[in-house]
Amino acid sequence: GDGSVDAGRFFDALCKNLNNKHLAVYRAAAHVIGMCMRFYWQKKNETDGPLFQNTQKHLAGMLRPELKEDRLLTSLFHLCNEETGYPPLLDEFIPNILFALPRLNG
Repeated sequence: GDGSVDAGRFFDALCKNLNNKHLAVYRAAAHVIGMCMRFYWQKKNETDGPLFQNTQKHLAGMLRPELKEDRLLTSLFHLCNEETGYPPLLDEFIPNILFALPRLNG
């Protein structure tokens, strides 16, 4: 082939990095995904599709009780950044954030 990857496969691979064990990897992935979501939201008026669905699926997977909330919070911070990300995504996770607050250090 020509070495190209369709958008759905690209976004799926990018979203899988949200589950990486290294902070630098999932933080960077969240930042890039947030910028992509912002582009689709502002330039194409699109808020659904493979990128949005894959991101929500991976974030929902972080809500399992055995996982630490810091991964979810770090990812949401970078995904939903007011200047570079997609803030509307945060609305869906506000109840989870409020529930996690009493257990967070600092």
